[in-house]
Amino acid sequence: MFRAAQKGAVDPSLEEEVGQYQSLSLTKECLEESFYPTKTTSALKSQNGEFSTILWPYPLGTGDAIDRANCADYFCNKNQSYRVLTTDSLDSSVSFTDDEKILLFAPFEYILPKLLVDNKGYLSYLGRKINVMLNELSRGYLWRNNILKLEINSDPATLDLQYNDLLTTFINSSKLTLFKGLQMKHFQKMQRVIDDLNIQSLNFRVVSNEKSLPRQVKAMFESYNHVVVRPFSASQGVGVSFFQKAKSLEIQITKYLKETKQRFSKKYGGRNIFPLTLSPFIEGTKIHDCIADIRIFVFYDPNKRGLRSIPAMIRRAQVPFKHSSQIDYSNALTNLNAPRARNAIHGQRVYPLANDNVLELIGLNRQRLIEACIGTSMIWGQAIKDEFSQAIFSYGSIDFLVSKESRKLIPIEMNGNNVGSHPAVHPIFLSKFGEAAAYAINGRS
Repeated sequence: MFRAAQKGAVDPSLEEEVGQYQSLSLTKECLEESFYPTKTTSALKSQNGEFSTILWPYPLGTGDAIDRANCADYFCNKNQSYRVLTTDSLDSSVSFTDDEKILLFAPFEYILPKLLVDNKGYLSYLGRKINVMLNELSRGYLWRNNILKLEINSDPATLDLQYNDLLTTFINSSKLTLFKGLQMKHFQKMQRVIDDLNIQSLNFRVVSNEKSLPRQVKAMFESYNHVVVRPFSASQGVGVSFFQKAKSLEIQITKYLKETKQRFSKKYGGRNIFPLTLSPFIEGTKIHDCIADIRIFVFYDPNKRGLRSIPAMIRRAQVPFKHSSQIDYSNALTNLNAPRARNAIHGQRVYPLANDNVLELIGLNRQRLIEACIGTSMIWGQAIKDEFSQAIFSYGSIDFLVSKESRKLIPIEMNGNNVGSHPAVHPIFLSKFGEAAAYAINGRS
């Protein structure tokens, strides 16, 4: 699995180098204080106690596929009756017997051309019924490849989406992980609860089609000079961009639509980027004059039946943020998979979050970090109650900015099972992701 996961991957990221610098005492305190009792179930139970085939896909060319390989390896070590098939196996003539248990670990790009829905309503690969599928982007990929139908209601008052669901059990691929607009709506719904934790949700708008995009952006410009745009069902910063009030909106929109559709077609196999989610650009605190954000992971603790949150890392943008007249991916986005900027400054881009010296750099302290972890568990805990009736939760994360102006934490994105960078946490807790994934599959960790 590890060899297969590295095929076509981007350069290995540096997250594993920061784990050793996480404070053990602070990490333990965050884990303890952030516990949030939550009920969940397992795929085994949802499949009436019996299944034989697990599909564990990942996007080709992402370095954090190794994190999913770690979780799959943990599961296989605990469940050694499974036969693992990777790209090496699938490149050749593969066959199955009815009585063997199969784990398919391969990129979406390898699986989708031969993936169908059988007459009973299960996903099927080469005639083999898929009982379980693990990846937050699963339904998005299936939708873009015309395997799953989605109906999206972009009305702000009744914002929601529906899909013709399958009998295959999905782990982490919920409505919430598909749709950034629903994430923003969820943050706002939680505001009264998280306000005491110095966490502030953003205003947002949802754009359902190209025709309404100019009008919606202009409405945002009445209150803000810069607007962030995020596409539907994407990850790792793909399609995230900015509209600026001081520039021609028509030119900006034309350029954005053309470039984003091209990127989606190449990465996800489809050009549909709507509905879009708009929110104001918030200038965050900085490291070496570069905007930075923080990531906190959350995982299900099967022993205590609840969620715990664990500090991961701080990431900085490639280029110092000098003036708001020019905002782009190089000076306003922190994702490590973005193209390297020509004027990128040298040096470290990933830092340990559970570290007093690093926290001070972005205007936080130990108590603020603990509050952020408590908030992360609460936000995800309520999300599981509200949004996970059609999926099972294992682990996820929330990315926050620290507002330069208010110093409040601004949640900007909820990531699910697809999110990577697990080695950024303190090394003795790295197995928690595998435990959570294994429990989500068969109710045992």
